[in-house]
Amino acid sequence: MSLWTAMKDAKHQQIMAFDLGRSDFDQSGLVAFKDRWGSLRETISSYRYPGDTRDMPEGGRLMRAMHFIFSALPEKAFIKSGELLYPHIG
Repeated sequence: MSLWTAMKDAKHQQIMAFDLGRSDFDQSGLVAFKDRWGSLRETISSYRYPGDTRDMPEGGRLMRAMHFIFSALPEKAFIKSGELLYPHIG
């Protein structure tokens, strides 16, 4: 679905707000595009746990190995593994 189609559908459904998504400040062209639509800028803060795993000798290796394994899985296997593991580690 194109952005234009999504906006037309939102207007048809009388939706009063439309989220144009996140943009980094250094993406000046994208920020300008969204500004022209009258968007409101908001700063989003986030925290990543456990942070940078490179500082954790064992945890870092484990996280890199898990990332390598899970990124190589086909989508259906990735989803199924998430369904199985999430109740235990989420």
